[in-house]
Amino acid sequence: MVRAFNRAPVRRARRADGRHVRTGKSCGCTPMLHCHSNVGVLLERFCAMRYEATHPVEPPPMGDVTPEDFKARVGGRLAMIGNLQIGEMLAGDPQQIRGWVRDLIEVMGLDGGLVLCDSATPWETPMKDETPRNCFALIEAAHEFGRGA
Repeated sequence: MVRAFNRAPVRRARRADGRHVRTGKSCGCTPMLHCHSNVGVLLERFCAMRYEATHPVEPPPMGDVTPEDFKARVGGRLAMIGNLQIGEMLAGDPQQIRGWVRDLIEVMGLDGGLVLCDSATPWETPMKDETPRNCFALIEAAHEFGRGA
């Protein structure tokens, strides 16, 4: 089941030729792609189709793209949105989140190409106390290690 799900984006992307991206750009839109799971084999295709960003970019075990791999392969051509697993936001602690943000900004740099966020929206009901604490830790770390904007 998981294998078939993880391969589905590959089959769909083979049929896509980027016409929808060109149409969106002609209307003033910024084309972004949302695709969970293993997208490593598709990064160059996303660039060829003229997407400008992809969300989420998930590292193992949920995906197959590390920040280092992303930057080396498509940095400067495709923006990374995300890379923090929602599971970390739900169950991690603020120091772990802070360290992740620091490391991600260190790898991706401050010259553009990174939209810092988690891989999904917290869905727990009721929400655990850790989740908002971790959200604030992400924001504070982004200000500390990023441009402070």
